[in-house]
Amino acid sequence: RTAYDNINSGNLNTGVTYSNFGTRETVMVIALTSSSKEFAKSWRHECGHMATHICQAFGIDPYGEEIQYIGDDIIEKTWEYAKSLLCECKCCKNEVKHLIHQPYEE
Repeated sequence: RTAYDNINSGNLNTGVTYSNFGTRETVMVIALTSSSKEFAKSWRHECGHMATHICQAFGIDPYGEEIQYIGDDIIEKTWEYAKSLLCECKCCKNEVKHLIHQPYEE
């Protein structure tokens, strides 16, 4: 409920990461951000939570080098979703505006 309220609040620069250890699935949501820089910070923050969840699920030492490689893998897997939100060029900003104004379809 807290996660739902957080994302539904309409506040900028927020996110949530939830992992189901039983199914080994994670959902990462980043709300609208006020800038590319704020998106980068939110993305890094939520990727950190995901890496920690993975370490918890598999008994990996969260203070070692492996968690950093896990973080790199998360960036690799989410790059296609994130790259246009990180760019400050006019073309990417127009693409992001287009995505924001699209109605949600299931």
